[in-house]
Amino acid sequence: MPTPPIFAPCRPFRRLPGLSALAPILTLLCLTATLPGAHAQLVVGTPTVDSNGVQYYPVTSVYQGSQQQIVRVLKPTNPAPGKPLRILYVLPVDQGVDTTDSTWSDGLEELRMLDVQDRFNMILIAPAFNYTPWYGDNITDPALRMESFIIDDLVPWGDTFLKGATTQRYLIGFSKSGNGVLFLMFRHPAVFNAGAAWDSPAQHSSLSADPNLPENFGNQANYNNYFIPSLVASNAQDFQKKNRLWISGDQADWTADMDALNVQLNAASIPHTWVAGPQRAHSWNSGWLIGAVTDLDANNPTAIAPVGGNMAPARTGGLPGGPLAVGTVQATLSLKTDLKATCRYSTTAGVAYSSMSNTFSTTGGTAHSTVVAGLQRGASYTYYVRCHDTASGIVNPDDYAISFSIESTVGSCTPSNPSPNPNPNQNPESFAAVGDFDGDCKSDILWRNTITGQVDIWQMNGTTIASTGSPGAVTSDWSIQGVGDFNGDG
Repeated sequence: MPTPPIFAPCRPFRRLPGLSALAPILTLLCLTATLPGAHAQLVVGTPTVDSNGVQYYPVTSVYQGSQQQIVRVLKPTNPAPGKPLRILYVLPVDQGVDTTDSTWSDGLEELRMLDVQDRFNMILIAPAFNYTPWYGDNITDPALRMESFIIDDLVPWGDTFLKGATTQRYLIGFSKSGNGVLFLMFRHPAVFNAGAAWDSPAQHSSLSADPNLPENFGNQANYNNYFIPSLVASNAQDFQKKNRLWISGDQADWTADMDALNVQLNAASIPHTWVAGPQRAHSWNSGWLIGAVTDLDANNPTAIAPVGGNMAPARTGGLPGGPLAVGTVQATLSLKTDLKATCRYSTTAGVAYSSMSNTFSTTGGTAHSTVVAGLQRGASYTYYVRCHDTASGIVNPDDYAISFSIESTVGSCTPSNPSPNPNPNQNPESFAAVGDFDGDCKSDILWRNTITGQVDIWQMNGTTIASTGSPGAVTSDWSIQGVGDFNGDG
């Protein structure tokens, strides 16, 4: 489904002394809109290929702060006959691109050495992350949303490798990424067919259980939404008719947690494969992988798409988030659901869907957006979203919060760049002034043609010209003495 245009929060040019009449022009430059599809669009570069045929794709996503990360892909070249083409997402345990020399080895390489891609006709896709993965969305930081990255960006891109084949998606992981398998399966049953989780801390309930959990979830209230025993109990219906889970209680680091998970799945009448095996090292290469993949294959012998729809719509990718620039007076609320739904919002927490009076202006599909206006400088806003599934009629019983604020000053600079508007040489001969005209904490250059009076601005990224623009011209009897925010409007 095409994504509607989104007005991008932008930072206005600073007003120029002696050019106050041009201020409306400078403000107008801030009213730009991103192109359709820019929201949550995965930007994919040209891959490199190693000697084993593994492709390394550089990608960027707004859900990961638009920082480059690597996604590895290994396609079957001589697949076993009679097996449908499927995707196996290999979830990493640590940050960065793994190798067999990594602490817990490398899931994709271990699967490659088992020839899983050809034996089972599976496309192996292994994302890598720039921070330790626990596979949640940080509710307070829109640049740390791993769940949204996987559901809204990675999966649609991965489907392009199927080239029209029936969509079948599997997950595999252990330890932290085993929890990731369980989070993604139970929160998005209509996205993934089946998953295998080995030796995982499936009973974790406190954000303080691991130092990397706050970075992945933001706060305890949000982490509560990922508590696996609760997900098993509340979302069981989509898992009760077919075996979609392989879990193991091998003697390893988290045996007690996996034993408890087995009991919880049985109590919820969820069929699954349970393996209570020998002592194994906590690693990708300790012998459990082939049994897990074999079971996923055996329980899914025919090409059947994932089944969901017996739970409230799963919501991901809520934007905007964090501070928006001074001068922002309206913003577009947006999010996605895994199934077609109608979404509403309230400015008060805990309001039932039926009592919410604000319906998203674009809704009814899986991408939802609406404009909110009247935003004020220095203010903070939270909008609470609930959605109604079109097919089942099930509504969300809980809030999905989209929070952001409007900056009170131009430029939120880092300690390494503490001055957002350096102007060490106010009136040099060669140019008129140096300043931060777009609020990105990087010095820009304002030029004035002494013959024509034309004024130009170079917006700089270090020594590179990022963009240029002209606020106009002044007559030769005027000279620019400096730049600054003289009336305190940012």
